[in-house]
Amino acid sequence: MNWKSKKFAISSMAIFLTALLFYRYEIRPGRIMHACSWIREGFAALPADPGVTVEDVDLSIQRYKDCIKTNPPHATNPGAAGFSGQVMIDECSIGLKEYRAPTPAQSESYRYRQASKSEYDFCLHDKGLK
Repeated sequence: MNWKSKKFAISSMAIFLTALLFYRYEIRPGRIMHACSWIREGFAALPADPGVTVEDVDLSIQRYKDCIKTNPPHATNPGAAGFSGQVMIDECSIGLKEYRAPTPAQSESYRYRQASKSEYDFCLHDKGLK
């Protein structure tokens, strides 16, 4: 090997070693510190809700009134042991509905927030910087 090829090999190894050390001690820690500075929070997807229409509410009120008419709260039913008037009202009110506006489906979403000091320190330790 002549002097030019040895000089080229030594300088190439020096440049490679310098680049490797620069990456290891400058670029990698900078990327990790940046990644640890922010916390990604996710929100689950929500299915569409058809809601309850005014017609459904009116129908449920009518069914409640019919149930109360057929099972008056002041009447006692000897065949049903232990049922009081309040229990009959509670049984009739199970199907009552309240108006609720329909909501569209929401896809899964994410947002980023700044990490707290303890979260940041934990992340750095987890990635091997502290």
